[in-house]
Amino acid sequence: MIEFAELIAGKSGKAIADILYDSIGPDFKKETEIIEGDTIKTVTEERIGLKCAQKLFTVYGDNAPVNDTFCDHLYNLLLHDYDDDPMSNIGLLKCHFHGRPSRIRCITHIIALVVGVVLKELKSGIYTDIVNLVATTYD
Repeated sequence: MIEFAELIAGKSGKAIADILYDSIGPDFKKETEIIEGDTIKTVTEERIGLKCAQKLFTVYGDNAPVNDTFCDHLYNLLLHDYDDDPMSNIGLLKCHFHGRPSRIRCITHIIALVVGVVLKELKSGIYTDIVNLVATTYD
């Protein structure tokens, strides 16, 4: 696990990508001036990243559409600092993550979806329903 964070603005792919990139990206320091009444305050936001974003090869997640948005946004963030063209020689570090093609879908989630469809087609229900069905079928 790299990061554990609360999503205040709701679950969005952009918010998830921003949090991950803040964790694995380069250090960051930004100063913002805020006006409070008659005074101007300078607020400094500082982030210390793990500096390993270029090593990101894939992400693993379920089939939720928010994960597609997450991959798209994360890829765009990485392109600001890294180059994804293997033939390019512009001096940027190479990026191994390529958005949606670098996403691995959770096989357990896929199996659960398939089993759910099969059980629905078989009109399966609770245990007592199955016992009654078997009992009436073989009487």
